[in-house]
Amino acid sequence: MQKIRDGSYKWDASIQAFVLASFYYGYITTTLVGGILALKFGGKALLLIAVAWTSVLSIVTPPLTIVGDAAAMITVRVLEGVGQVSYMHRQYSVVTCDLFHRHHHHKHIYCACYLGEQRTDVQQ
Repeated sequence: MQKIRDGSYKWDASIQAFVLASFYYGYITTTLVGGILALKFGGKALLLIAVAWTSVLSIVTPPLTIVGDAAAMITVRVLEGVGQVSYMHRQYSVVTCDLFHRHHHHKHIYCACYLGEQRTDVQQ
């Protein structure tokens, strides 16, 4: 088991749990909306916006957390969840191929996402 280091922030367990869960609060609240937007506007533009949105939020997270403490961190995490909710929907709408082969491409996209997550977990 890994020893937990003391960090800069003195947040109790309930605040830490809320910070971790806040991403998913933003994620779940906009799942349906993300799918509808991907169908309406197409996946390429929305995927570009989502990548830019979450990149900017990731860059500003440390300074905002220093200034605003847990409330700023929770807000940024909710907004990141809103931005990332439709990655799957957008990826699927970007795939252009005939209907017969589309399910194979979707399967590869879906599996590749989880393989990337597993690789990240192993490296940590």
